[in-house]
Amino acid sequence: MKPAAQLTLLALIASFVTACSPGEKPTIQLEPPAVSLPADYRLLLPQSASDLITSTPRLQIIDCRTEEEFVKARLPGAHHANYFEPEQMRQRLDALDRTRPCLIYCALGHRAQTAALTLHELGFKQVSILDGGLIAWQKAGLPMP
Repeated sequence: MKPAAQLTLLALIASFVTACSPGEKPTIQLEPPAVSLPADYRLLLPQSASDLITSTPRLQIIDCRTEEEFVKARLPGAHHANYFEPEQMRQRLDALDRTRPCLIYCALGHRAQTAALTLHELGFKQVSILDGGLIAWQKAGLPMP
């Protein structure tokens, strides 16, 4: 490497090294950002969600996990609307009855909360979200099909 190129490279490296303060550490966000749900939407613990399923015969259950997750395990009667396929998810949610109550879930709860915002945009009023998702349901020892 030519001396001029070496000096340029060293100057570039020095500018990167001095760009951060000595005590400054990079921040990494491990948790997904918080979702602001409509006031009338409810987060339900697994037992409350199970009670809702039992007591609400017209309840529409929505699983917004991936196809692979859905095939492995799901709540009885769940409609599939893959969160990672936004157009497909919106179409499947749009096909549901807006006058009937809904329970939406995913694996841990965050995808379901975000997908619930799409339900809100589509005009759904009675929406509950399984807090902690299907993992919380299984940890609570509730039955799976």
